[in-house]
Amino acid sequence: MKQFICILTFLVFILGSYSFAFGQSSKSDPDQGFRRILTEEKRENWEGNPEYWQFEDGILIGEVPEASPLRGNIFYRWEKEVTNFELKVEYRISSKGNSGIYYRSTASKENENVLLGYQADIDGANTYSGIVYENYEDRGHQILANRGQVIQVSEQDVPAEIGSVGQSEALATKINSDGWNSYHLIVRGDTIIQMLNGQVMCILIDRYTNRVKKGMLGVQLHQGPPMKVEYRNFRFKKLPG
Repeated sequence: MKQFICILTFLVFILGSYSFAFGQSSKSDPDQGFRRILTEEKRENWEGNPEYWQFEDGILIGEVPEASPLRGNIFYRWEKEVTNFELKVEYRISSKGNSGIYYRSTASKENENVLLGYQADIDGANTYSGIVYENYEDRGHQILANRGQVIQVSEQDVPAEIGSVGQSEALATKINSDGWNSYHLIVRGDTIIQMLNGQVMCILIDRYTNRVKKGMLGVQLHQGPPMKVEYRNFRFKKLPG
């Protein structure tokens, strides 16, 4: 029954989003309708600390050096408001790295340079890669959807698992530990789909009354010991409301 609900939810969402690759987009051009929002030459509305974020050969590199361990999370962020969208981006991360893609994010009241919001998680050990994590100030820090889960959150902010897209361990085998990975986020209304390398990792239906419906995009360097994460090919498509 869970699997049936999962498949039904997924198909209904896909049919409602004509921009998805299995919909009305051209099969010969999976990036039809997308635009590049960050390159080494084009950084309009992007901001990040150059001590930790730099471009090299067209790749955005976030690195925590041996001499400067991080005492707090820092971000490279796109200071434009996004609501309903698709995002495609490729990443590569060191074995002990911890990063993530933030979306519908707000600035922390304590530190305007820190993003709070939904996060498509990334870690070098692939323990959490693919999950939906969030740290909005009014909701606290919590995992909303683990890898493999289809989660529906009630208006009262109570999550329930209503389906599955696979076992976490099996899905982890789709993630490259040493090479590049392709993240694809589909965010529309109360529904979020996160994919890695063409594989759905989890689905979140967030119906919490006070959920944040719009905000910034950004990528994270997590506080802690030395690490390195690389991002390239940021492609963005606005979806209808």
